[in-house]
Amino acid sequence: MPYFAIKFFSPMHVSRMRRRQIGWFVVVVLAIISIYLLLRKGQAGAYRAMPEQMAVVLEFNGLVKGLQVISQSPRPAWQQFSKTSMFRTLLPDVATAERIFKNDAALKSALVSQRLLAAFSLNPADSLHALFTLESDADFNLAQALTIATDIKKYFPSVFHQQQVFTVYLPDGKQLVMTQAGRLLIFSRFSYLVEDALAQLEAGNSWWTGRKYARQLPAEAALKIQIQPAVLARRYGSQLLEPWRPLMTVLENNATWIGLALNGPATEARVEGKGFLNELSGFGTQDRRDIYAILPENTAFLAWVGFEHHRPFFSNITDQQTADFKKFILPWAGKSAAYVITEPFSPAMQDDRFLVLGVRDTALATQRLREYGRQRGALEQENSYQAFEMFHFLNQSALQPLLGEDPAFRNPVCALVGSYAVFAGNRSALELWIDKYTVNQTLANNADFLQWLQKMPDRSPSLLLVNTAYLPPLLTGLFGPAASPLSAEDLSIAAQVGFFGVDLEPEAGGALSMHLASQSQAGSALSTAILWKTPLAAEAVTPPYLIPARSPDAESAVLIQDAENQLYCLDAGGVQRWRRKMSARILGPIQGIDFQGNRRNCYLFNTATQLWLLNEAGEDVSGFPIALQSPATNGVVAIDFDQSLRYFYFVACANGNMYGYDQFGRSLAGWNPQSGVGQVTQPLVHAQRDDKDYLIVLNDKDRLLVFGRDGRERFPALQLEGPFAGPPQIDAVSKTPRMVACNTGGKAVGCNFAGEPFAVQISKTPKGTPAKGAFLPLTGDNRYDYAVLQGHTLQLDAYEGNTLKALATVTLPAAQDTLFEVTGQRLGTLNRSKRQVLLLDGRGQVHPDFPLAGTTPFFITDLFRQAGQQVLVVGNGNSVYAYKVR
Repeated sequence: MPYFAIKFFSPMHVSRMRRRQIGWFVVVVLAIISIYLLLRKGQAGAYRAMPEQMAVVLEFNGLVKGLQVISQSPRPAWQQFSKTSMFRTLLPDVATAERIFKNDAALKSALVSQRLLAAFSLNPADSLHALFTLESDADFNLAQALTIATDIKKYFPSVFHQQQVFTVYLPDGKQLVMTQAGRLLIFSRFSYLVEDALAQLEAGNSWWTGRKYARQLPAEAALKIQIQPAVLARRYGSQLLEPWRPLMTVLENNATWIGLALNGPATEARVEGKGFLNELSGFGTQDRRDIYAILPENTAFLAWVGFEHHRPFFSNITDQQTADFKKFILPWAGKSAAYVITEPFSPAMQDDRFLVLGVRDTALATQRLREYGRQRGALEQENSYQAFEMFHFLNQSALQPLLGEDPAFRNPVCALVGSYAVFAGNRSALELWIDKYTVNQTLANNADFLQWLQKMPDRSPSLLLVNTAYLPPLLTGLFGPAASPLSAEDLSIAAQVGFFGVDLEPEAGGALSMHLASQSQAGSALSTAILWKTPLAAEAVTPPYLIPARSPDAESAVLIQDAENQLYCLDAGGVQRWRRKMSARILGPIQGIDFQGNRRNCYLFNTATQLWLLNEAGEDVSGFPIALQSPATNGVVAIDFDQSLRYFYFVACANGNMYGYDQFGRSLAGWNPQSGVGQVTQPLVHAQRDDKDYLIVLNDKDRLLVFGRDGRERFPALQLEGPFAGPPQIDAVSKTPRMVACNTGGKAVGCNFAGEPFAVQISKTPKGTPAKGAFLPLTGDNRYDYAVLQGHTLQLDAYEGNTLKALATVTLPAAQDTLFEVTGQRLGTLNRSKRQVLLLDGRGQVHPDFPLAGTTPFFITDLFRQAGQQVLVVGNGNSVYAYKVR
């Protein structure tokens, strides 16, 4: 106590009894002061019953008012939040409580207009159901309120820590567990949550009552959300994929508490920071607008930091500054740094991550990066791309202080783009960044992004930006395809928020204010755009072939060969798994077969002289390659007749014979050889109908030959009206199955499965330009439809009843060289001279985002993406391109 107080209460002026009374008085005064200071420091009331293990607490300053303010908020993020499962699950529980207490005036009024807390632990066992704590401004008696309740079926009292707890059942099967603590009503669907609240009241000093910055949120706000990052880290840390596990440690080490308040149209937010966030105030602020001019338009996540002095910043973010970092990076590093994830596509996003550093001195940066490559090793590749010098290093020691031992940056590649150095994990990812930059596909040219930008300050020390349209693949990249913490419905809701940004600004007293802004997107963020591209050593000479994975723990692959006979195997993100020099050009398609019965693919194909089988690592399977008795004239076809993983191989050769082999390359009875077939350059086609196999061959003399599995003819060979530019095609599923080939005059000729011939003229274009045809399902009719391409005219015919009628005649932008079937009842075309591909629907209408660049036929698949998102992969000169397609 102060000296004057001690003098005033000296023993010479008071008796022993008087001193004792004064002592008690001082103790009481100090206790009152302590309690006052404690309450001023944080928050009390209903928060006294809030268990520490809660991750998120929603505080309604009157539930009706809160719901009304959310519905009227001009910010799309709040409106989308109100549709999430977390929000929607709390409303039925409150509605159940309102039914129970509709006859009790105090509780009925409190549920509508008093402070109500809804807390979520986010434990899977809770199923997102909340613990509720309601503050009543009037006295109430819970036991008495239940006796007058008319909407309940029954209730049972129990005792927990000398406190009465009621389990209440309603006629429709719903139930609530509830208890009373003074003027607090505590209730939940789960009894253990109510018991946790009572235990917290008994223990006192809840973590939630000690949050001093919670007082800075406006008391009158209709809705507040408070988050405990440490609990989130514990809940989800173990679910993250291995490369991302440190993320939760970063969250826990830098943020103690996060609070948001919706106060009318305004949103206020605070962070109780620690670690790196507590250092932000010492870094100063920077204008960040120029970085948007280099960020690709498909940026999914951006973490940006600006600073006045770069050395203090870099010394604060790591204690592992290597000599290489100090020598080759720090001298030219500018006043900002960013971590960027573009649209996630590769496993664990290993190829979608970038480090971007501001550059103070471009000449010095070029000099030091070259020197780093000379001293520490550089990959011997083309050192330029377009007008950009590329630096490709053998190790990541210079980046280790910023990225740690990140496997994705084991051999980092860098280019100076604008006034920034962009580091990527592989060259193709950086080339795609540069492609987008050079054609102005950047955030600075995105109209929706520019609207978001107007809502944010130009200068600050830090920014987090998420394009929620990419949230589903982002979470897949973080947690894996089956472990997302959000349901598919919540992901769909969140994806509609669009651009969502958080600007962090240090405040006096140690708190950080958060400026929040969101902007929905008028157009789809998932419009057609380049996802990745992978360079080849030479021009692509085969189409890309998709080999789908055979098990959830395996990956699909893309195989393609270039003009130097190099065969490439790429993963879903375009990263090269392996490359192998082949002896000759591959004939026909590459097929994936489960040769070893282990749900893993082996890759089957042939050159002119050998039959090849490679495993997933690109190595020869034992016993292969198999030497052919005569040069092959078409591509090998593998058939699993009984879906028993027993494969048979068929290939035509220059000696006029066709050969069949069993799975291990042994000669097949009835096909050793199948002589007199003639010269066959088109692929063999297989169909099954009524438990019979049909192996169909069209030779260069326009003869159609059809064999059974045993090599016997199904019916005598048919002489068709040719010539033909493509193989026969089969409808084996309709009531009138047919084998059809389209000749160069635009006529479809063929036969039924009994060998009875037919012919129909499809193309109405005058003869001259050779026609290409397709026989496939386009309209949904149970019979296949006809498509014939002749020059730039596409003719489509379909059945109406029993009559074949013209469906459409389409004039394409230019003459097309190739017509082929695309999954989803669509067609593809290729114009080699213009290096363009087109995608057409079943009515022949060109997809609005086409033509796209390409020099080979393409495939479209959704195996690489979330449901509803498709990827087109095509060879384009000496590269492979992947486009996302709407």
